[in-house]
Amino acid sequence: MAQEPDFSREGLKGYRVRPIHFAGESVEVYQKEELVLLVQVTTSAMAAEASLKEENVPGWLWDIGMDYLKQEEPTERKRLVITVQDVTDGELNKTYDNLLREFEAPSS
Repeated sequence: MAQEPDFSREGLKGYRVRPIHFAGESVEVYQKEELVLLVQVTTSAMAAEASLKEENVPGWLWDIGMDYLKQEEPTERKRLVITVQDVTDGELNKTYDNLLREFEAPSS
């Protein structure tokens, strides 16, 4: 990644991305140069939740990603996908295990 990160904390860097085959917002989290987490929210979830505005969603995804990494300490790359049924009043209503999905190719 040559660009400046949108977020950074404790050796992790986050980048707002727009994957070609995903309808929604996404943040990729890197540790050093390795992609460790992709956090995504669907456009339908954003449309259904008044609190999920386009301008605050990347920060919300970053915070969810940081919490997931702190709690779960995964040993391999993971992908979390948040859909309309996973959010109530701007808060996740499911455990992280219920949000894990198959990892697809990163953005670009």
